[in-house]
Amino acid sequence: MFIRTPIRIALLALLLLGLGSAGNCEAAPIQKIQGVIVDVGEGYLWLKPDDGSESRKFILRWKAQFIPPKLPLEGDRVLLLYKDKAEGAIVYGVKYLGSAHGTQNQ
Repeated sequence: MFIRTPIRIALLALLLLGLGSAGNCEAAPIQKIQGVIVDVGEGYLWLKPDDGSESRKFILRWKAQFIPPKLPLEGDRVLLLYKDKAEGAIVYGVKYLGSAHGTQNQ
């Protein structure tokens, strides 16, 4: 009985600390944008959105998910999932809608 009490107190303290810190951070929402890749470099890509707005730079990180898994190429039509952060627009997912060679992906 006495051993369980300190464990319960420790768990309660961790829960309260976790809830307190979660309320202070504001997570940016994941956004979507569709367009054509116009340039690809090491760690970034430029996308020309379908809505006709200016090309935009996106930062690629190792944790980005590619569906289907392949490297992005200039001319690929994609749907990007990204978050705007202090260092720029970070890509979290890339869904290929069409390849640079003209084939459609489903």
